[in-house]
Amino acid sequence: MILKELGKTIRRPIPKAELNRAREYFIGQTDLALEDTMDQMLWLGEPLVTLDRLYTKEEVLRAVRRVQPDDVQRLARSLFSEEKLHLAMIGPQTEKERKKIKGAFHFD
Repeated sequence: MILKELGKTIRRPIPKAELNRAREYFIGQTDLALEDTMDQMLWLGEPLVTLDRLYTKEEVLRAVRRVQPDDVQRLARSLFSEEKLHLAMIGPQTEKERKKIKGAFHFD
């Protein structure tokens, strides 16, 4: 199911309405998450330590608002390829079971 949905994102841009819902959800969750002082400090500190740069909330939200469906599709194509898929199976499987699982392990 997940691979099927990711495959859709690779093949065609997501609808603008869906992107807008996701964007508004992200913005709302960010606002809620940053109500706490400790979370605000983590928001500022993590990119400073890992990237040697501070990003304000406004900078991040501006960048999020600029994202277009084609941007999401381009990123999906670079991230989701069958060559990058890996699966670990634990326990005994018959050859028939392995083939069935391997056959389902691709982006529809």
